[in-house]
Amino acid sequence: MSQAVFEFDVPKFRLSYPEFESPVDFPEPYLEEIWEQAICIIPSVINNGSLSGNCRYRAITLLVAHIAKQNKISRESNYEEVSGIDVSGKVGDVSNQVMPPPVNDLFLYDLASTTYGKQLYMILKSASMGGVYAGGAPEREAFRKVGGRFSW
Repeated sequence: MSQAVFEFDVPKFRLSYPEFESPVDFPEPYLEEIWEQAICIIPSVINNGSLSGNCRYRAITLLVAHIAKQNKISRESNYEEVSGIDVSGKVGDVSNQVMPPPVNDLFLYDLASTTYGKQLYMILKSASMGGVYAGGAPEREAFRKVGGRFSW
């Protein structure tokens, strides 16, 4: 038995992310190729884990928008690599100082490079939060016990 998977809806994507509405700058096959990259990172199975349904579809489309935006930035900068934020420079004898990214890993640094990546990070972070308890009374999950008494 196969699982239901999301299909990429390009017109809906263009409506949700107007930056990519131009079929000249972002042709449909190009966006579909990015979708294929995105579902390698976030599988397109509709109900899988804590990120399911519309939240999963939104996360995948945010990842598509993030990758497309990064590609656009790379094209506009003639594919020059940027490894941080320029904090100082010098013209005579050419000197430059770059502040390293203020994150702990490359994945967060990558997501922080676009607004779409930041939104995706928030969805992924909220989906990975706890909230499940094992054993005991259900009211122990909250700040108050049954009857409204505070538990601290």
